[in-house]
Amino acid sequence: MERHHLITISPAGHPDPRVARAGFDLEHAYIERCWAPVLGPTSTALLRRLPALWAEAEPARMDFGELSRSLGVGTGRGAHSPLSRTMDRLARYRFARPAADGRWEVFRQVRPLEAHELRRLPEWSRRMHTELLDRHIAGLTSTTPAAQLTARLDRIQTRRPPDHRPITATPSRHLEP
Repeated sequence: MERHHLITISPAGHPDPRVARAGFDLEHAYIERCWAPVLGPTSTALLRRLPALWAEAEPARMDFGELSRSLGVGTGRGAHSPLSRTMDRLARYRFARPAADGRWEVFRQVRPLEAHELRRLPEWSRRMHTELLDRHIAGLTSTTPAAQLTARLDRIQTRRPPDHRPITATPSRHLEP
């Protein structure tokens, strides 16, 4: 009889208070339109699936192979399986963190892409980033006190602006989280 291996994924608030207040929710289109070229399809699919799993039960508990199969990446269970690599990738990009006893916490909000990540995106995704970020900030202005919003916008403006130089034919092999 096959031994069942459960994976437990809990929702968590983002540890960066700026992202917790003004980040994109996992159900936002920003995930698939802007983060997908960086994270890849399996990580993107898992992030988008988690709110539905949490709606059923928090934390989400599922057979590891079943979750992996539902994402279309087979049933492997080892440290080098597609789902294990996906969870490691989410941790590397600060979307998740391992918790006690093999459990995982995935943050409910994600940050906007940083300048070095934007440079690697296809043109369409860079346009979507600008459009979706502008709409997101506009939405915050309608629900956030002016003083808090002004402080947030000041922080965003002090970051380096996106670099729209052409992407080189030879991408860097070193990814920065």
